[in-house]
Amino acid sequence: MIKQHAILMGDCVFVYDPKADAIVEYTKCFDSIVGIESKNENVKQNWLNKIEHLSEDARDTLFNYDIESKPVQFEYLLTNDNGSSHRIKHISYPYLNAVGQLFVLIILRDHDLQPQSILEARSKVEDWRQLGNSQLRHIRKLIGTLYQDSKADFVMLALPIEGGKSAKSLVGIQDGKFFDELIYDLKGTPCDITAKGKICTHKKDIQKLYPEDKMLVEMSAESYAGVPFFNDQGKVLAYLVIISRAPLTDRLHFHHLLNELQPKLNRRLQLYITDQHLSELGSEHFDIRQFSLGATPSTEEFHQWSNLSAETFNSVKEAIFITDADNRIIQINKAFSDITGYSIGEILGKTPGFLSSGQHDQEFYQKMRDSLEQHGMWEGEIINKNKQGKLFSEWLYIRVIYDNDQSITNYIAVFSDISKYKEKEELMYFQANFDPLTMLPNRSFFFYTLAERIDQLDEDSIDKLYLMHLDINGLARINENYNYNVGDTILLETSRRLKRIVAKDTVIARISGDNFVLLLGMQNNDFCLDEMAHQICDELSAPIEAEGLQVTISCNIGIASTASSTISTDNFYSMAEQALLKSKQEGDNLYFVYDDALQSEIKSRWELEQELTLAIKEDQFVLYYQPQVDSQTGKLLGVESLVRWQHPTKGLLAPGYFISLAEETGHIVELGNLILLKACQQIRMWSKQFQQKFTVSINISPRQFALEHTHQTIRNIIEEAQVDKSRIILEITEDVLMTDHGDLLEMLGDIRRSGIELSLDDFGTGFSSLSYLQQYPLTELKIDQSFVRSLGVKPESHTIVRAIIAMAKGLNLKVVAEGVETLLHKEILADLGCDVFQGYFFSRPVPAEKLTMFLTESC
Repeated sequence: MIKQHAILMGDCVFVYDPKADAIVEYTKCFDSIVGIESKNENVKQNWLNKIEHLSEDARDTLFNYDIESKPVQFEYLLTNDNGSSHRIKHISYPYLNAVGQLFVLIILRDHDLQPQSILEARSKVEDWRQLGNSQLRHIRKLIGTLYQDSKADFVMLALPIEGGKSAKSLVGIQDGKFFDELIYDLKGTPCDITAKGKICTHKKDIQKLYPEDKMLVEMSAESYAGVPFFNDQGKVLAYLVIISRAPLTDRLHFHHLLNELQPKLNRRLQLYITDQHLSELGSEHFDIRQFSLGATPSTEEFHQWSNLSAETFNSVKEAIFITDADNRIIQINKAFSDITGYSIGEILGKTPGFLSSGQHDQEFYQKMRDSLEQHGMWEGEIINKNKQGKLFSEWLYIRVIYDNDQSITNYIAVFSDISKYKEKEELMYFQANFDPLTMLPNRSFFFYTLAERIDQLDEDSIDKLYLMHLDINGLARINENYNYNVGDTILLETSRRLKRIVAKDTVIARISGDNFVLLLGMQNNDFCLDEMAHQICDELSAPIEAEGLQVTISCNIGIASTASSTISTDNFYSMAEQALLKSKQEGDNLYFVYDDALQSEIKSRWELEQELTLAIKEDQFVLYYQPQVDSQTGKLLGVESLVRWQHPTKGLLAPGYFISLAEETGHIVELGNLILLKACQQIRMWSKQFQQKFTVSINISPRQFALEHTHQTIRNIIEEAQVDKSRIILEITEDVLMTDHGDLLEMLGDIRRSGIELSLDDFGTGFSSLSYLQQYPLTELKIDQSFVRSLGVKPESHTIVRAIIAMAKGLNLKVVAEGVETLLHKEILADLGCDVFQGYFFSRPVPAEKLTMFLTESC
């Protein structure tokens, strides 16, 4: 935090290693101020040789540190090798790194250069302050949107007050109307829980749970939801309350609304709180009412006021000075001397202009004079300079004194040193808008800048905007295998390399852990997209040295462009994000540009996902069954259940149309349970109709086994269907066995002990391992159809299939061959000792009704 603040204020910052007497890290202004080679290992002596105006005791302690050392500061004159001299304030902060090694963070404040850096930092804050005036309007709009979309009866954003005992509304709406400020006691209300930092939701009966809450009773409230908002220190800033007179039924829709609006509301709230703090700085730190300056005083009133006792005059914490009609100082108080360093003897008869810092132009002072002439007063912020030459910010209030003839007799000025508050503002600005590690803009600042740049598309300066969304691959794995210092080094080096590649006016931001964005505005399409994207991928893939390691990373980039000033920031960002996802599907170190084809693909995918959700809810799925026959006798041994989607408009859809989407979205869990239930119901029907026993194989997704209680869910479905467990075979893929689900072995063992068989499907297509076959309680192995179909065509397929069968026999596993489509396939597999055949040579997958007819005819 110290380092961030110092850099923001324009100070020179470096890290010193006392053991090696060397500098290990420094900012770019180091050489220009100090003039010592940054790689020099004899730093202490070289430094002391350049110092003047520092006592011997201070020189002895300047670079002597141990683990007991505390922060210290010195002031001295430092002469650079180039002959330039600098008045330096030297501040040292000893600290231990993660492995206990002593380092010292040293900040050098150059008094000669400080004014410009402070001005730049303050300029940023002042710009930001102006932007905050409309935050409350944005908050009201978001609250109104939430009220409408959630169909609630009451929505409120409230601020805790009185130490969290009470709260007052910032924005609230009830029954379609925004209401005035509401202040209420939190005791005995569900808001008390939320105000303490916990999410509180009740789907129904909220009045019964909180009978002391009169507002809930008066509203006839039924459901309640409260969500807290925190600042960077984890303190509750505000909380959102949503109350309805009906039970909360559609929780998914409600959570979707919160997930969509909460980040936007939180960002606006942070800006509002900070803006309130900034706007109050000018008046809360001194009370001019104690001087009775609310109106222009007469000469008589002025004389009464100026004759106050010296004790009273000098006890005031604000600086006061009085001038005559020619604006020459005739009186000051003690606070004036404390702040400026000047005594009355040094400034008596001078005009206040001797305090001028040179930071304000003539237009600034002319406006001040105009206000004094027209209104008899002026109030505002001004930067002045004290006796030591140090700049300080003050809030200045000036009143004109007139006599009975309305001639000016005196000026009274009151000011307060607000420098420390301005520094706090600047730090607050930095914390709210920048990433502390890379010093790049954060997500909040980026989205504000993005909105600003989009608006500029109406101007002539920018024809087109390009947004590049960059994702660093494998950073989480690096942090897990090494430590976060390695990951931080990678992020820092990534930001440095990006800065070297792109133009200076490019906005680079770190918006999350391993995600960066680049925003470029171009004129006349003067931009080689391919070249820049390739260069970024190449630069970032170069090895990075971190903690003594050579680490190589990869990245993916999604790119979007627009020339429209009406596009929303969310839509533009989403375009780049979708392009990034497409890039990641294609492989590492690739980029993808959002275009009409991708837009169409995304739209189709979204529509399909909505249709799939509805299909599961309405059970639009049917099962087909493909027979499995004994390789020697041709007798029916079992069937495999295969799902089909009976789409209301598109007809019967094969699994390839929707299964991958169901896997990606998580719908496969619900769909898998539905398939298992339908298969069990069919087994029960066949058991009642036929004496012949045959098994039914049912596919289980890896996503289902990723859930903790999957085995119990499977057993419950089978037991509720009241079917013979020995007739069920659950097919799993090698992906299930390869993924460490912790207690997978126990889960599969529990299923097997219940009498259900386990089959390993698509064997040979994944990273096949004998250890899986030995470790897990499998009963069957299915040879993937890709090997079977190439039998008689590719000699290597014959070798692979023979090896699989031999291995399975050795492990006492039944072998099933999928994709048996020709007589040649059947004969080769029979010769190799395969147990069971499945494929088009015997039967295509058929509906349950058709298989039932076949079984009836066979009997």
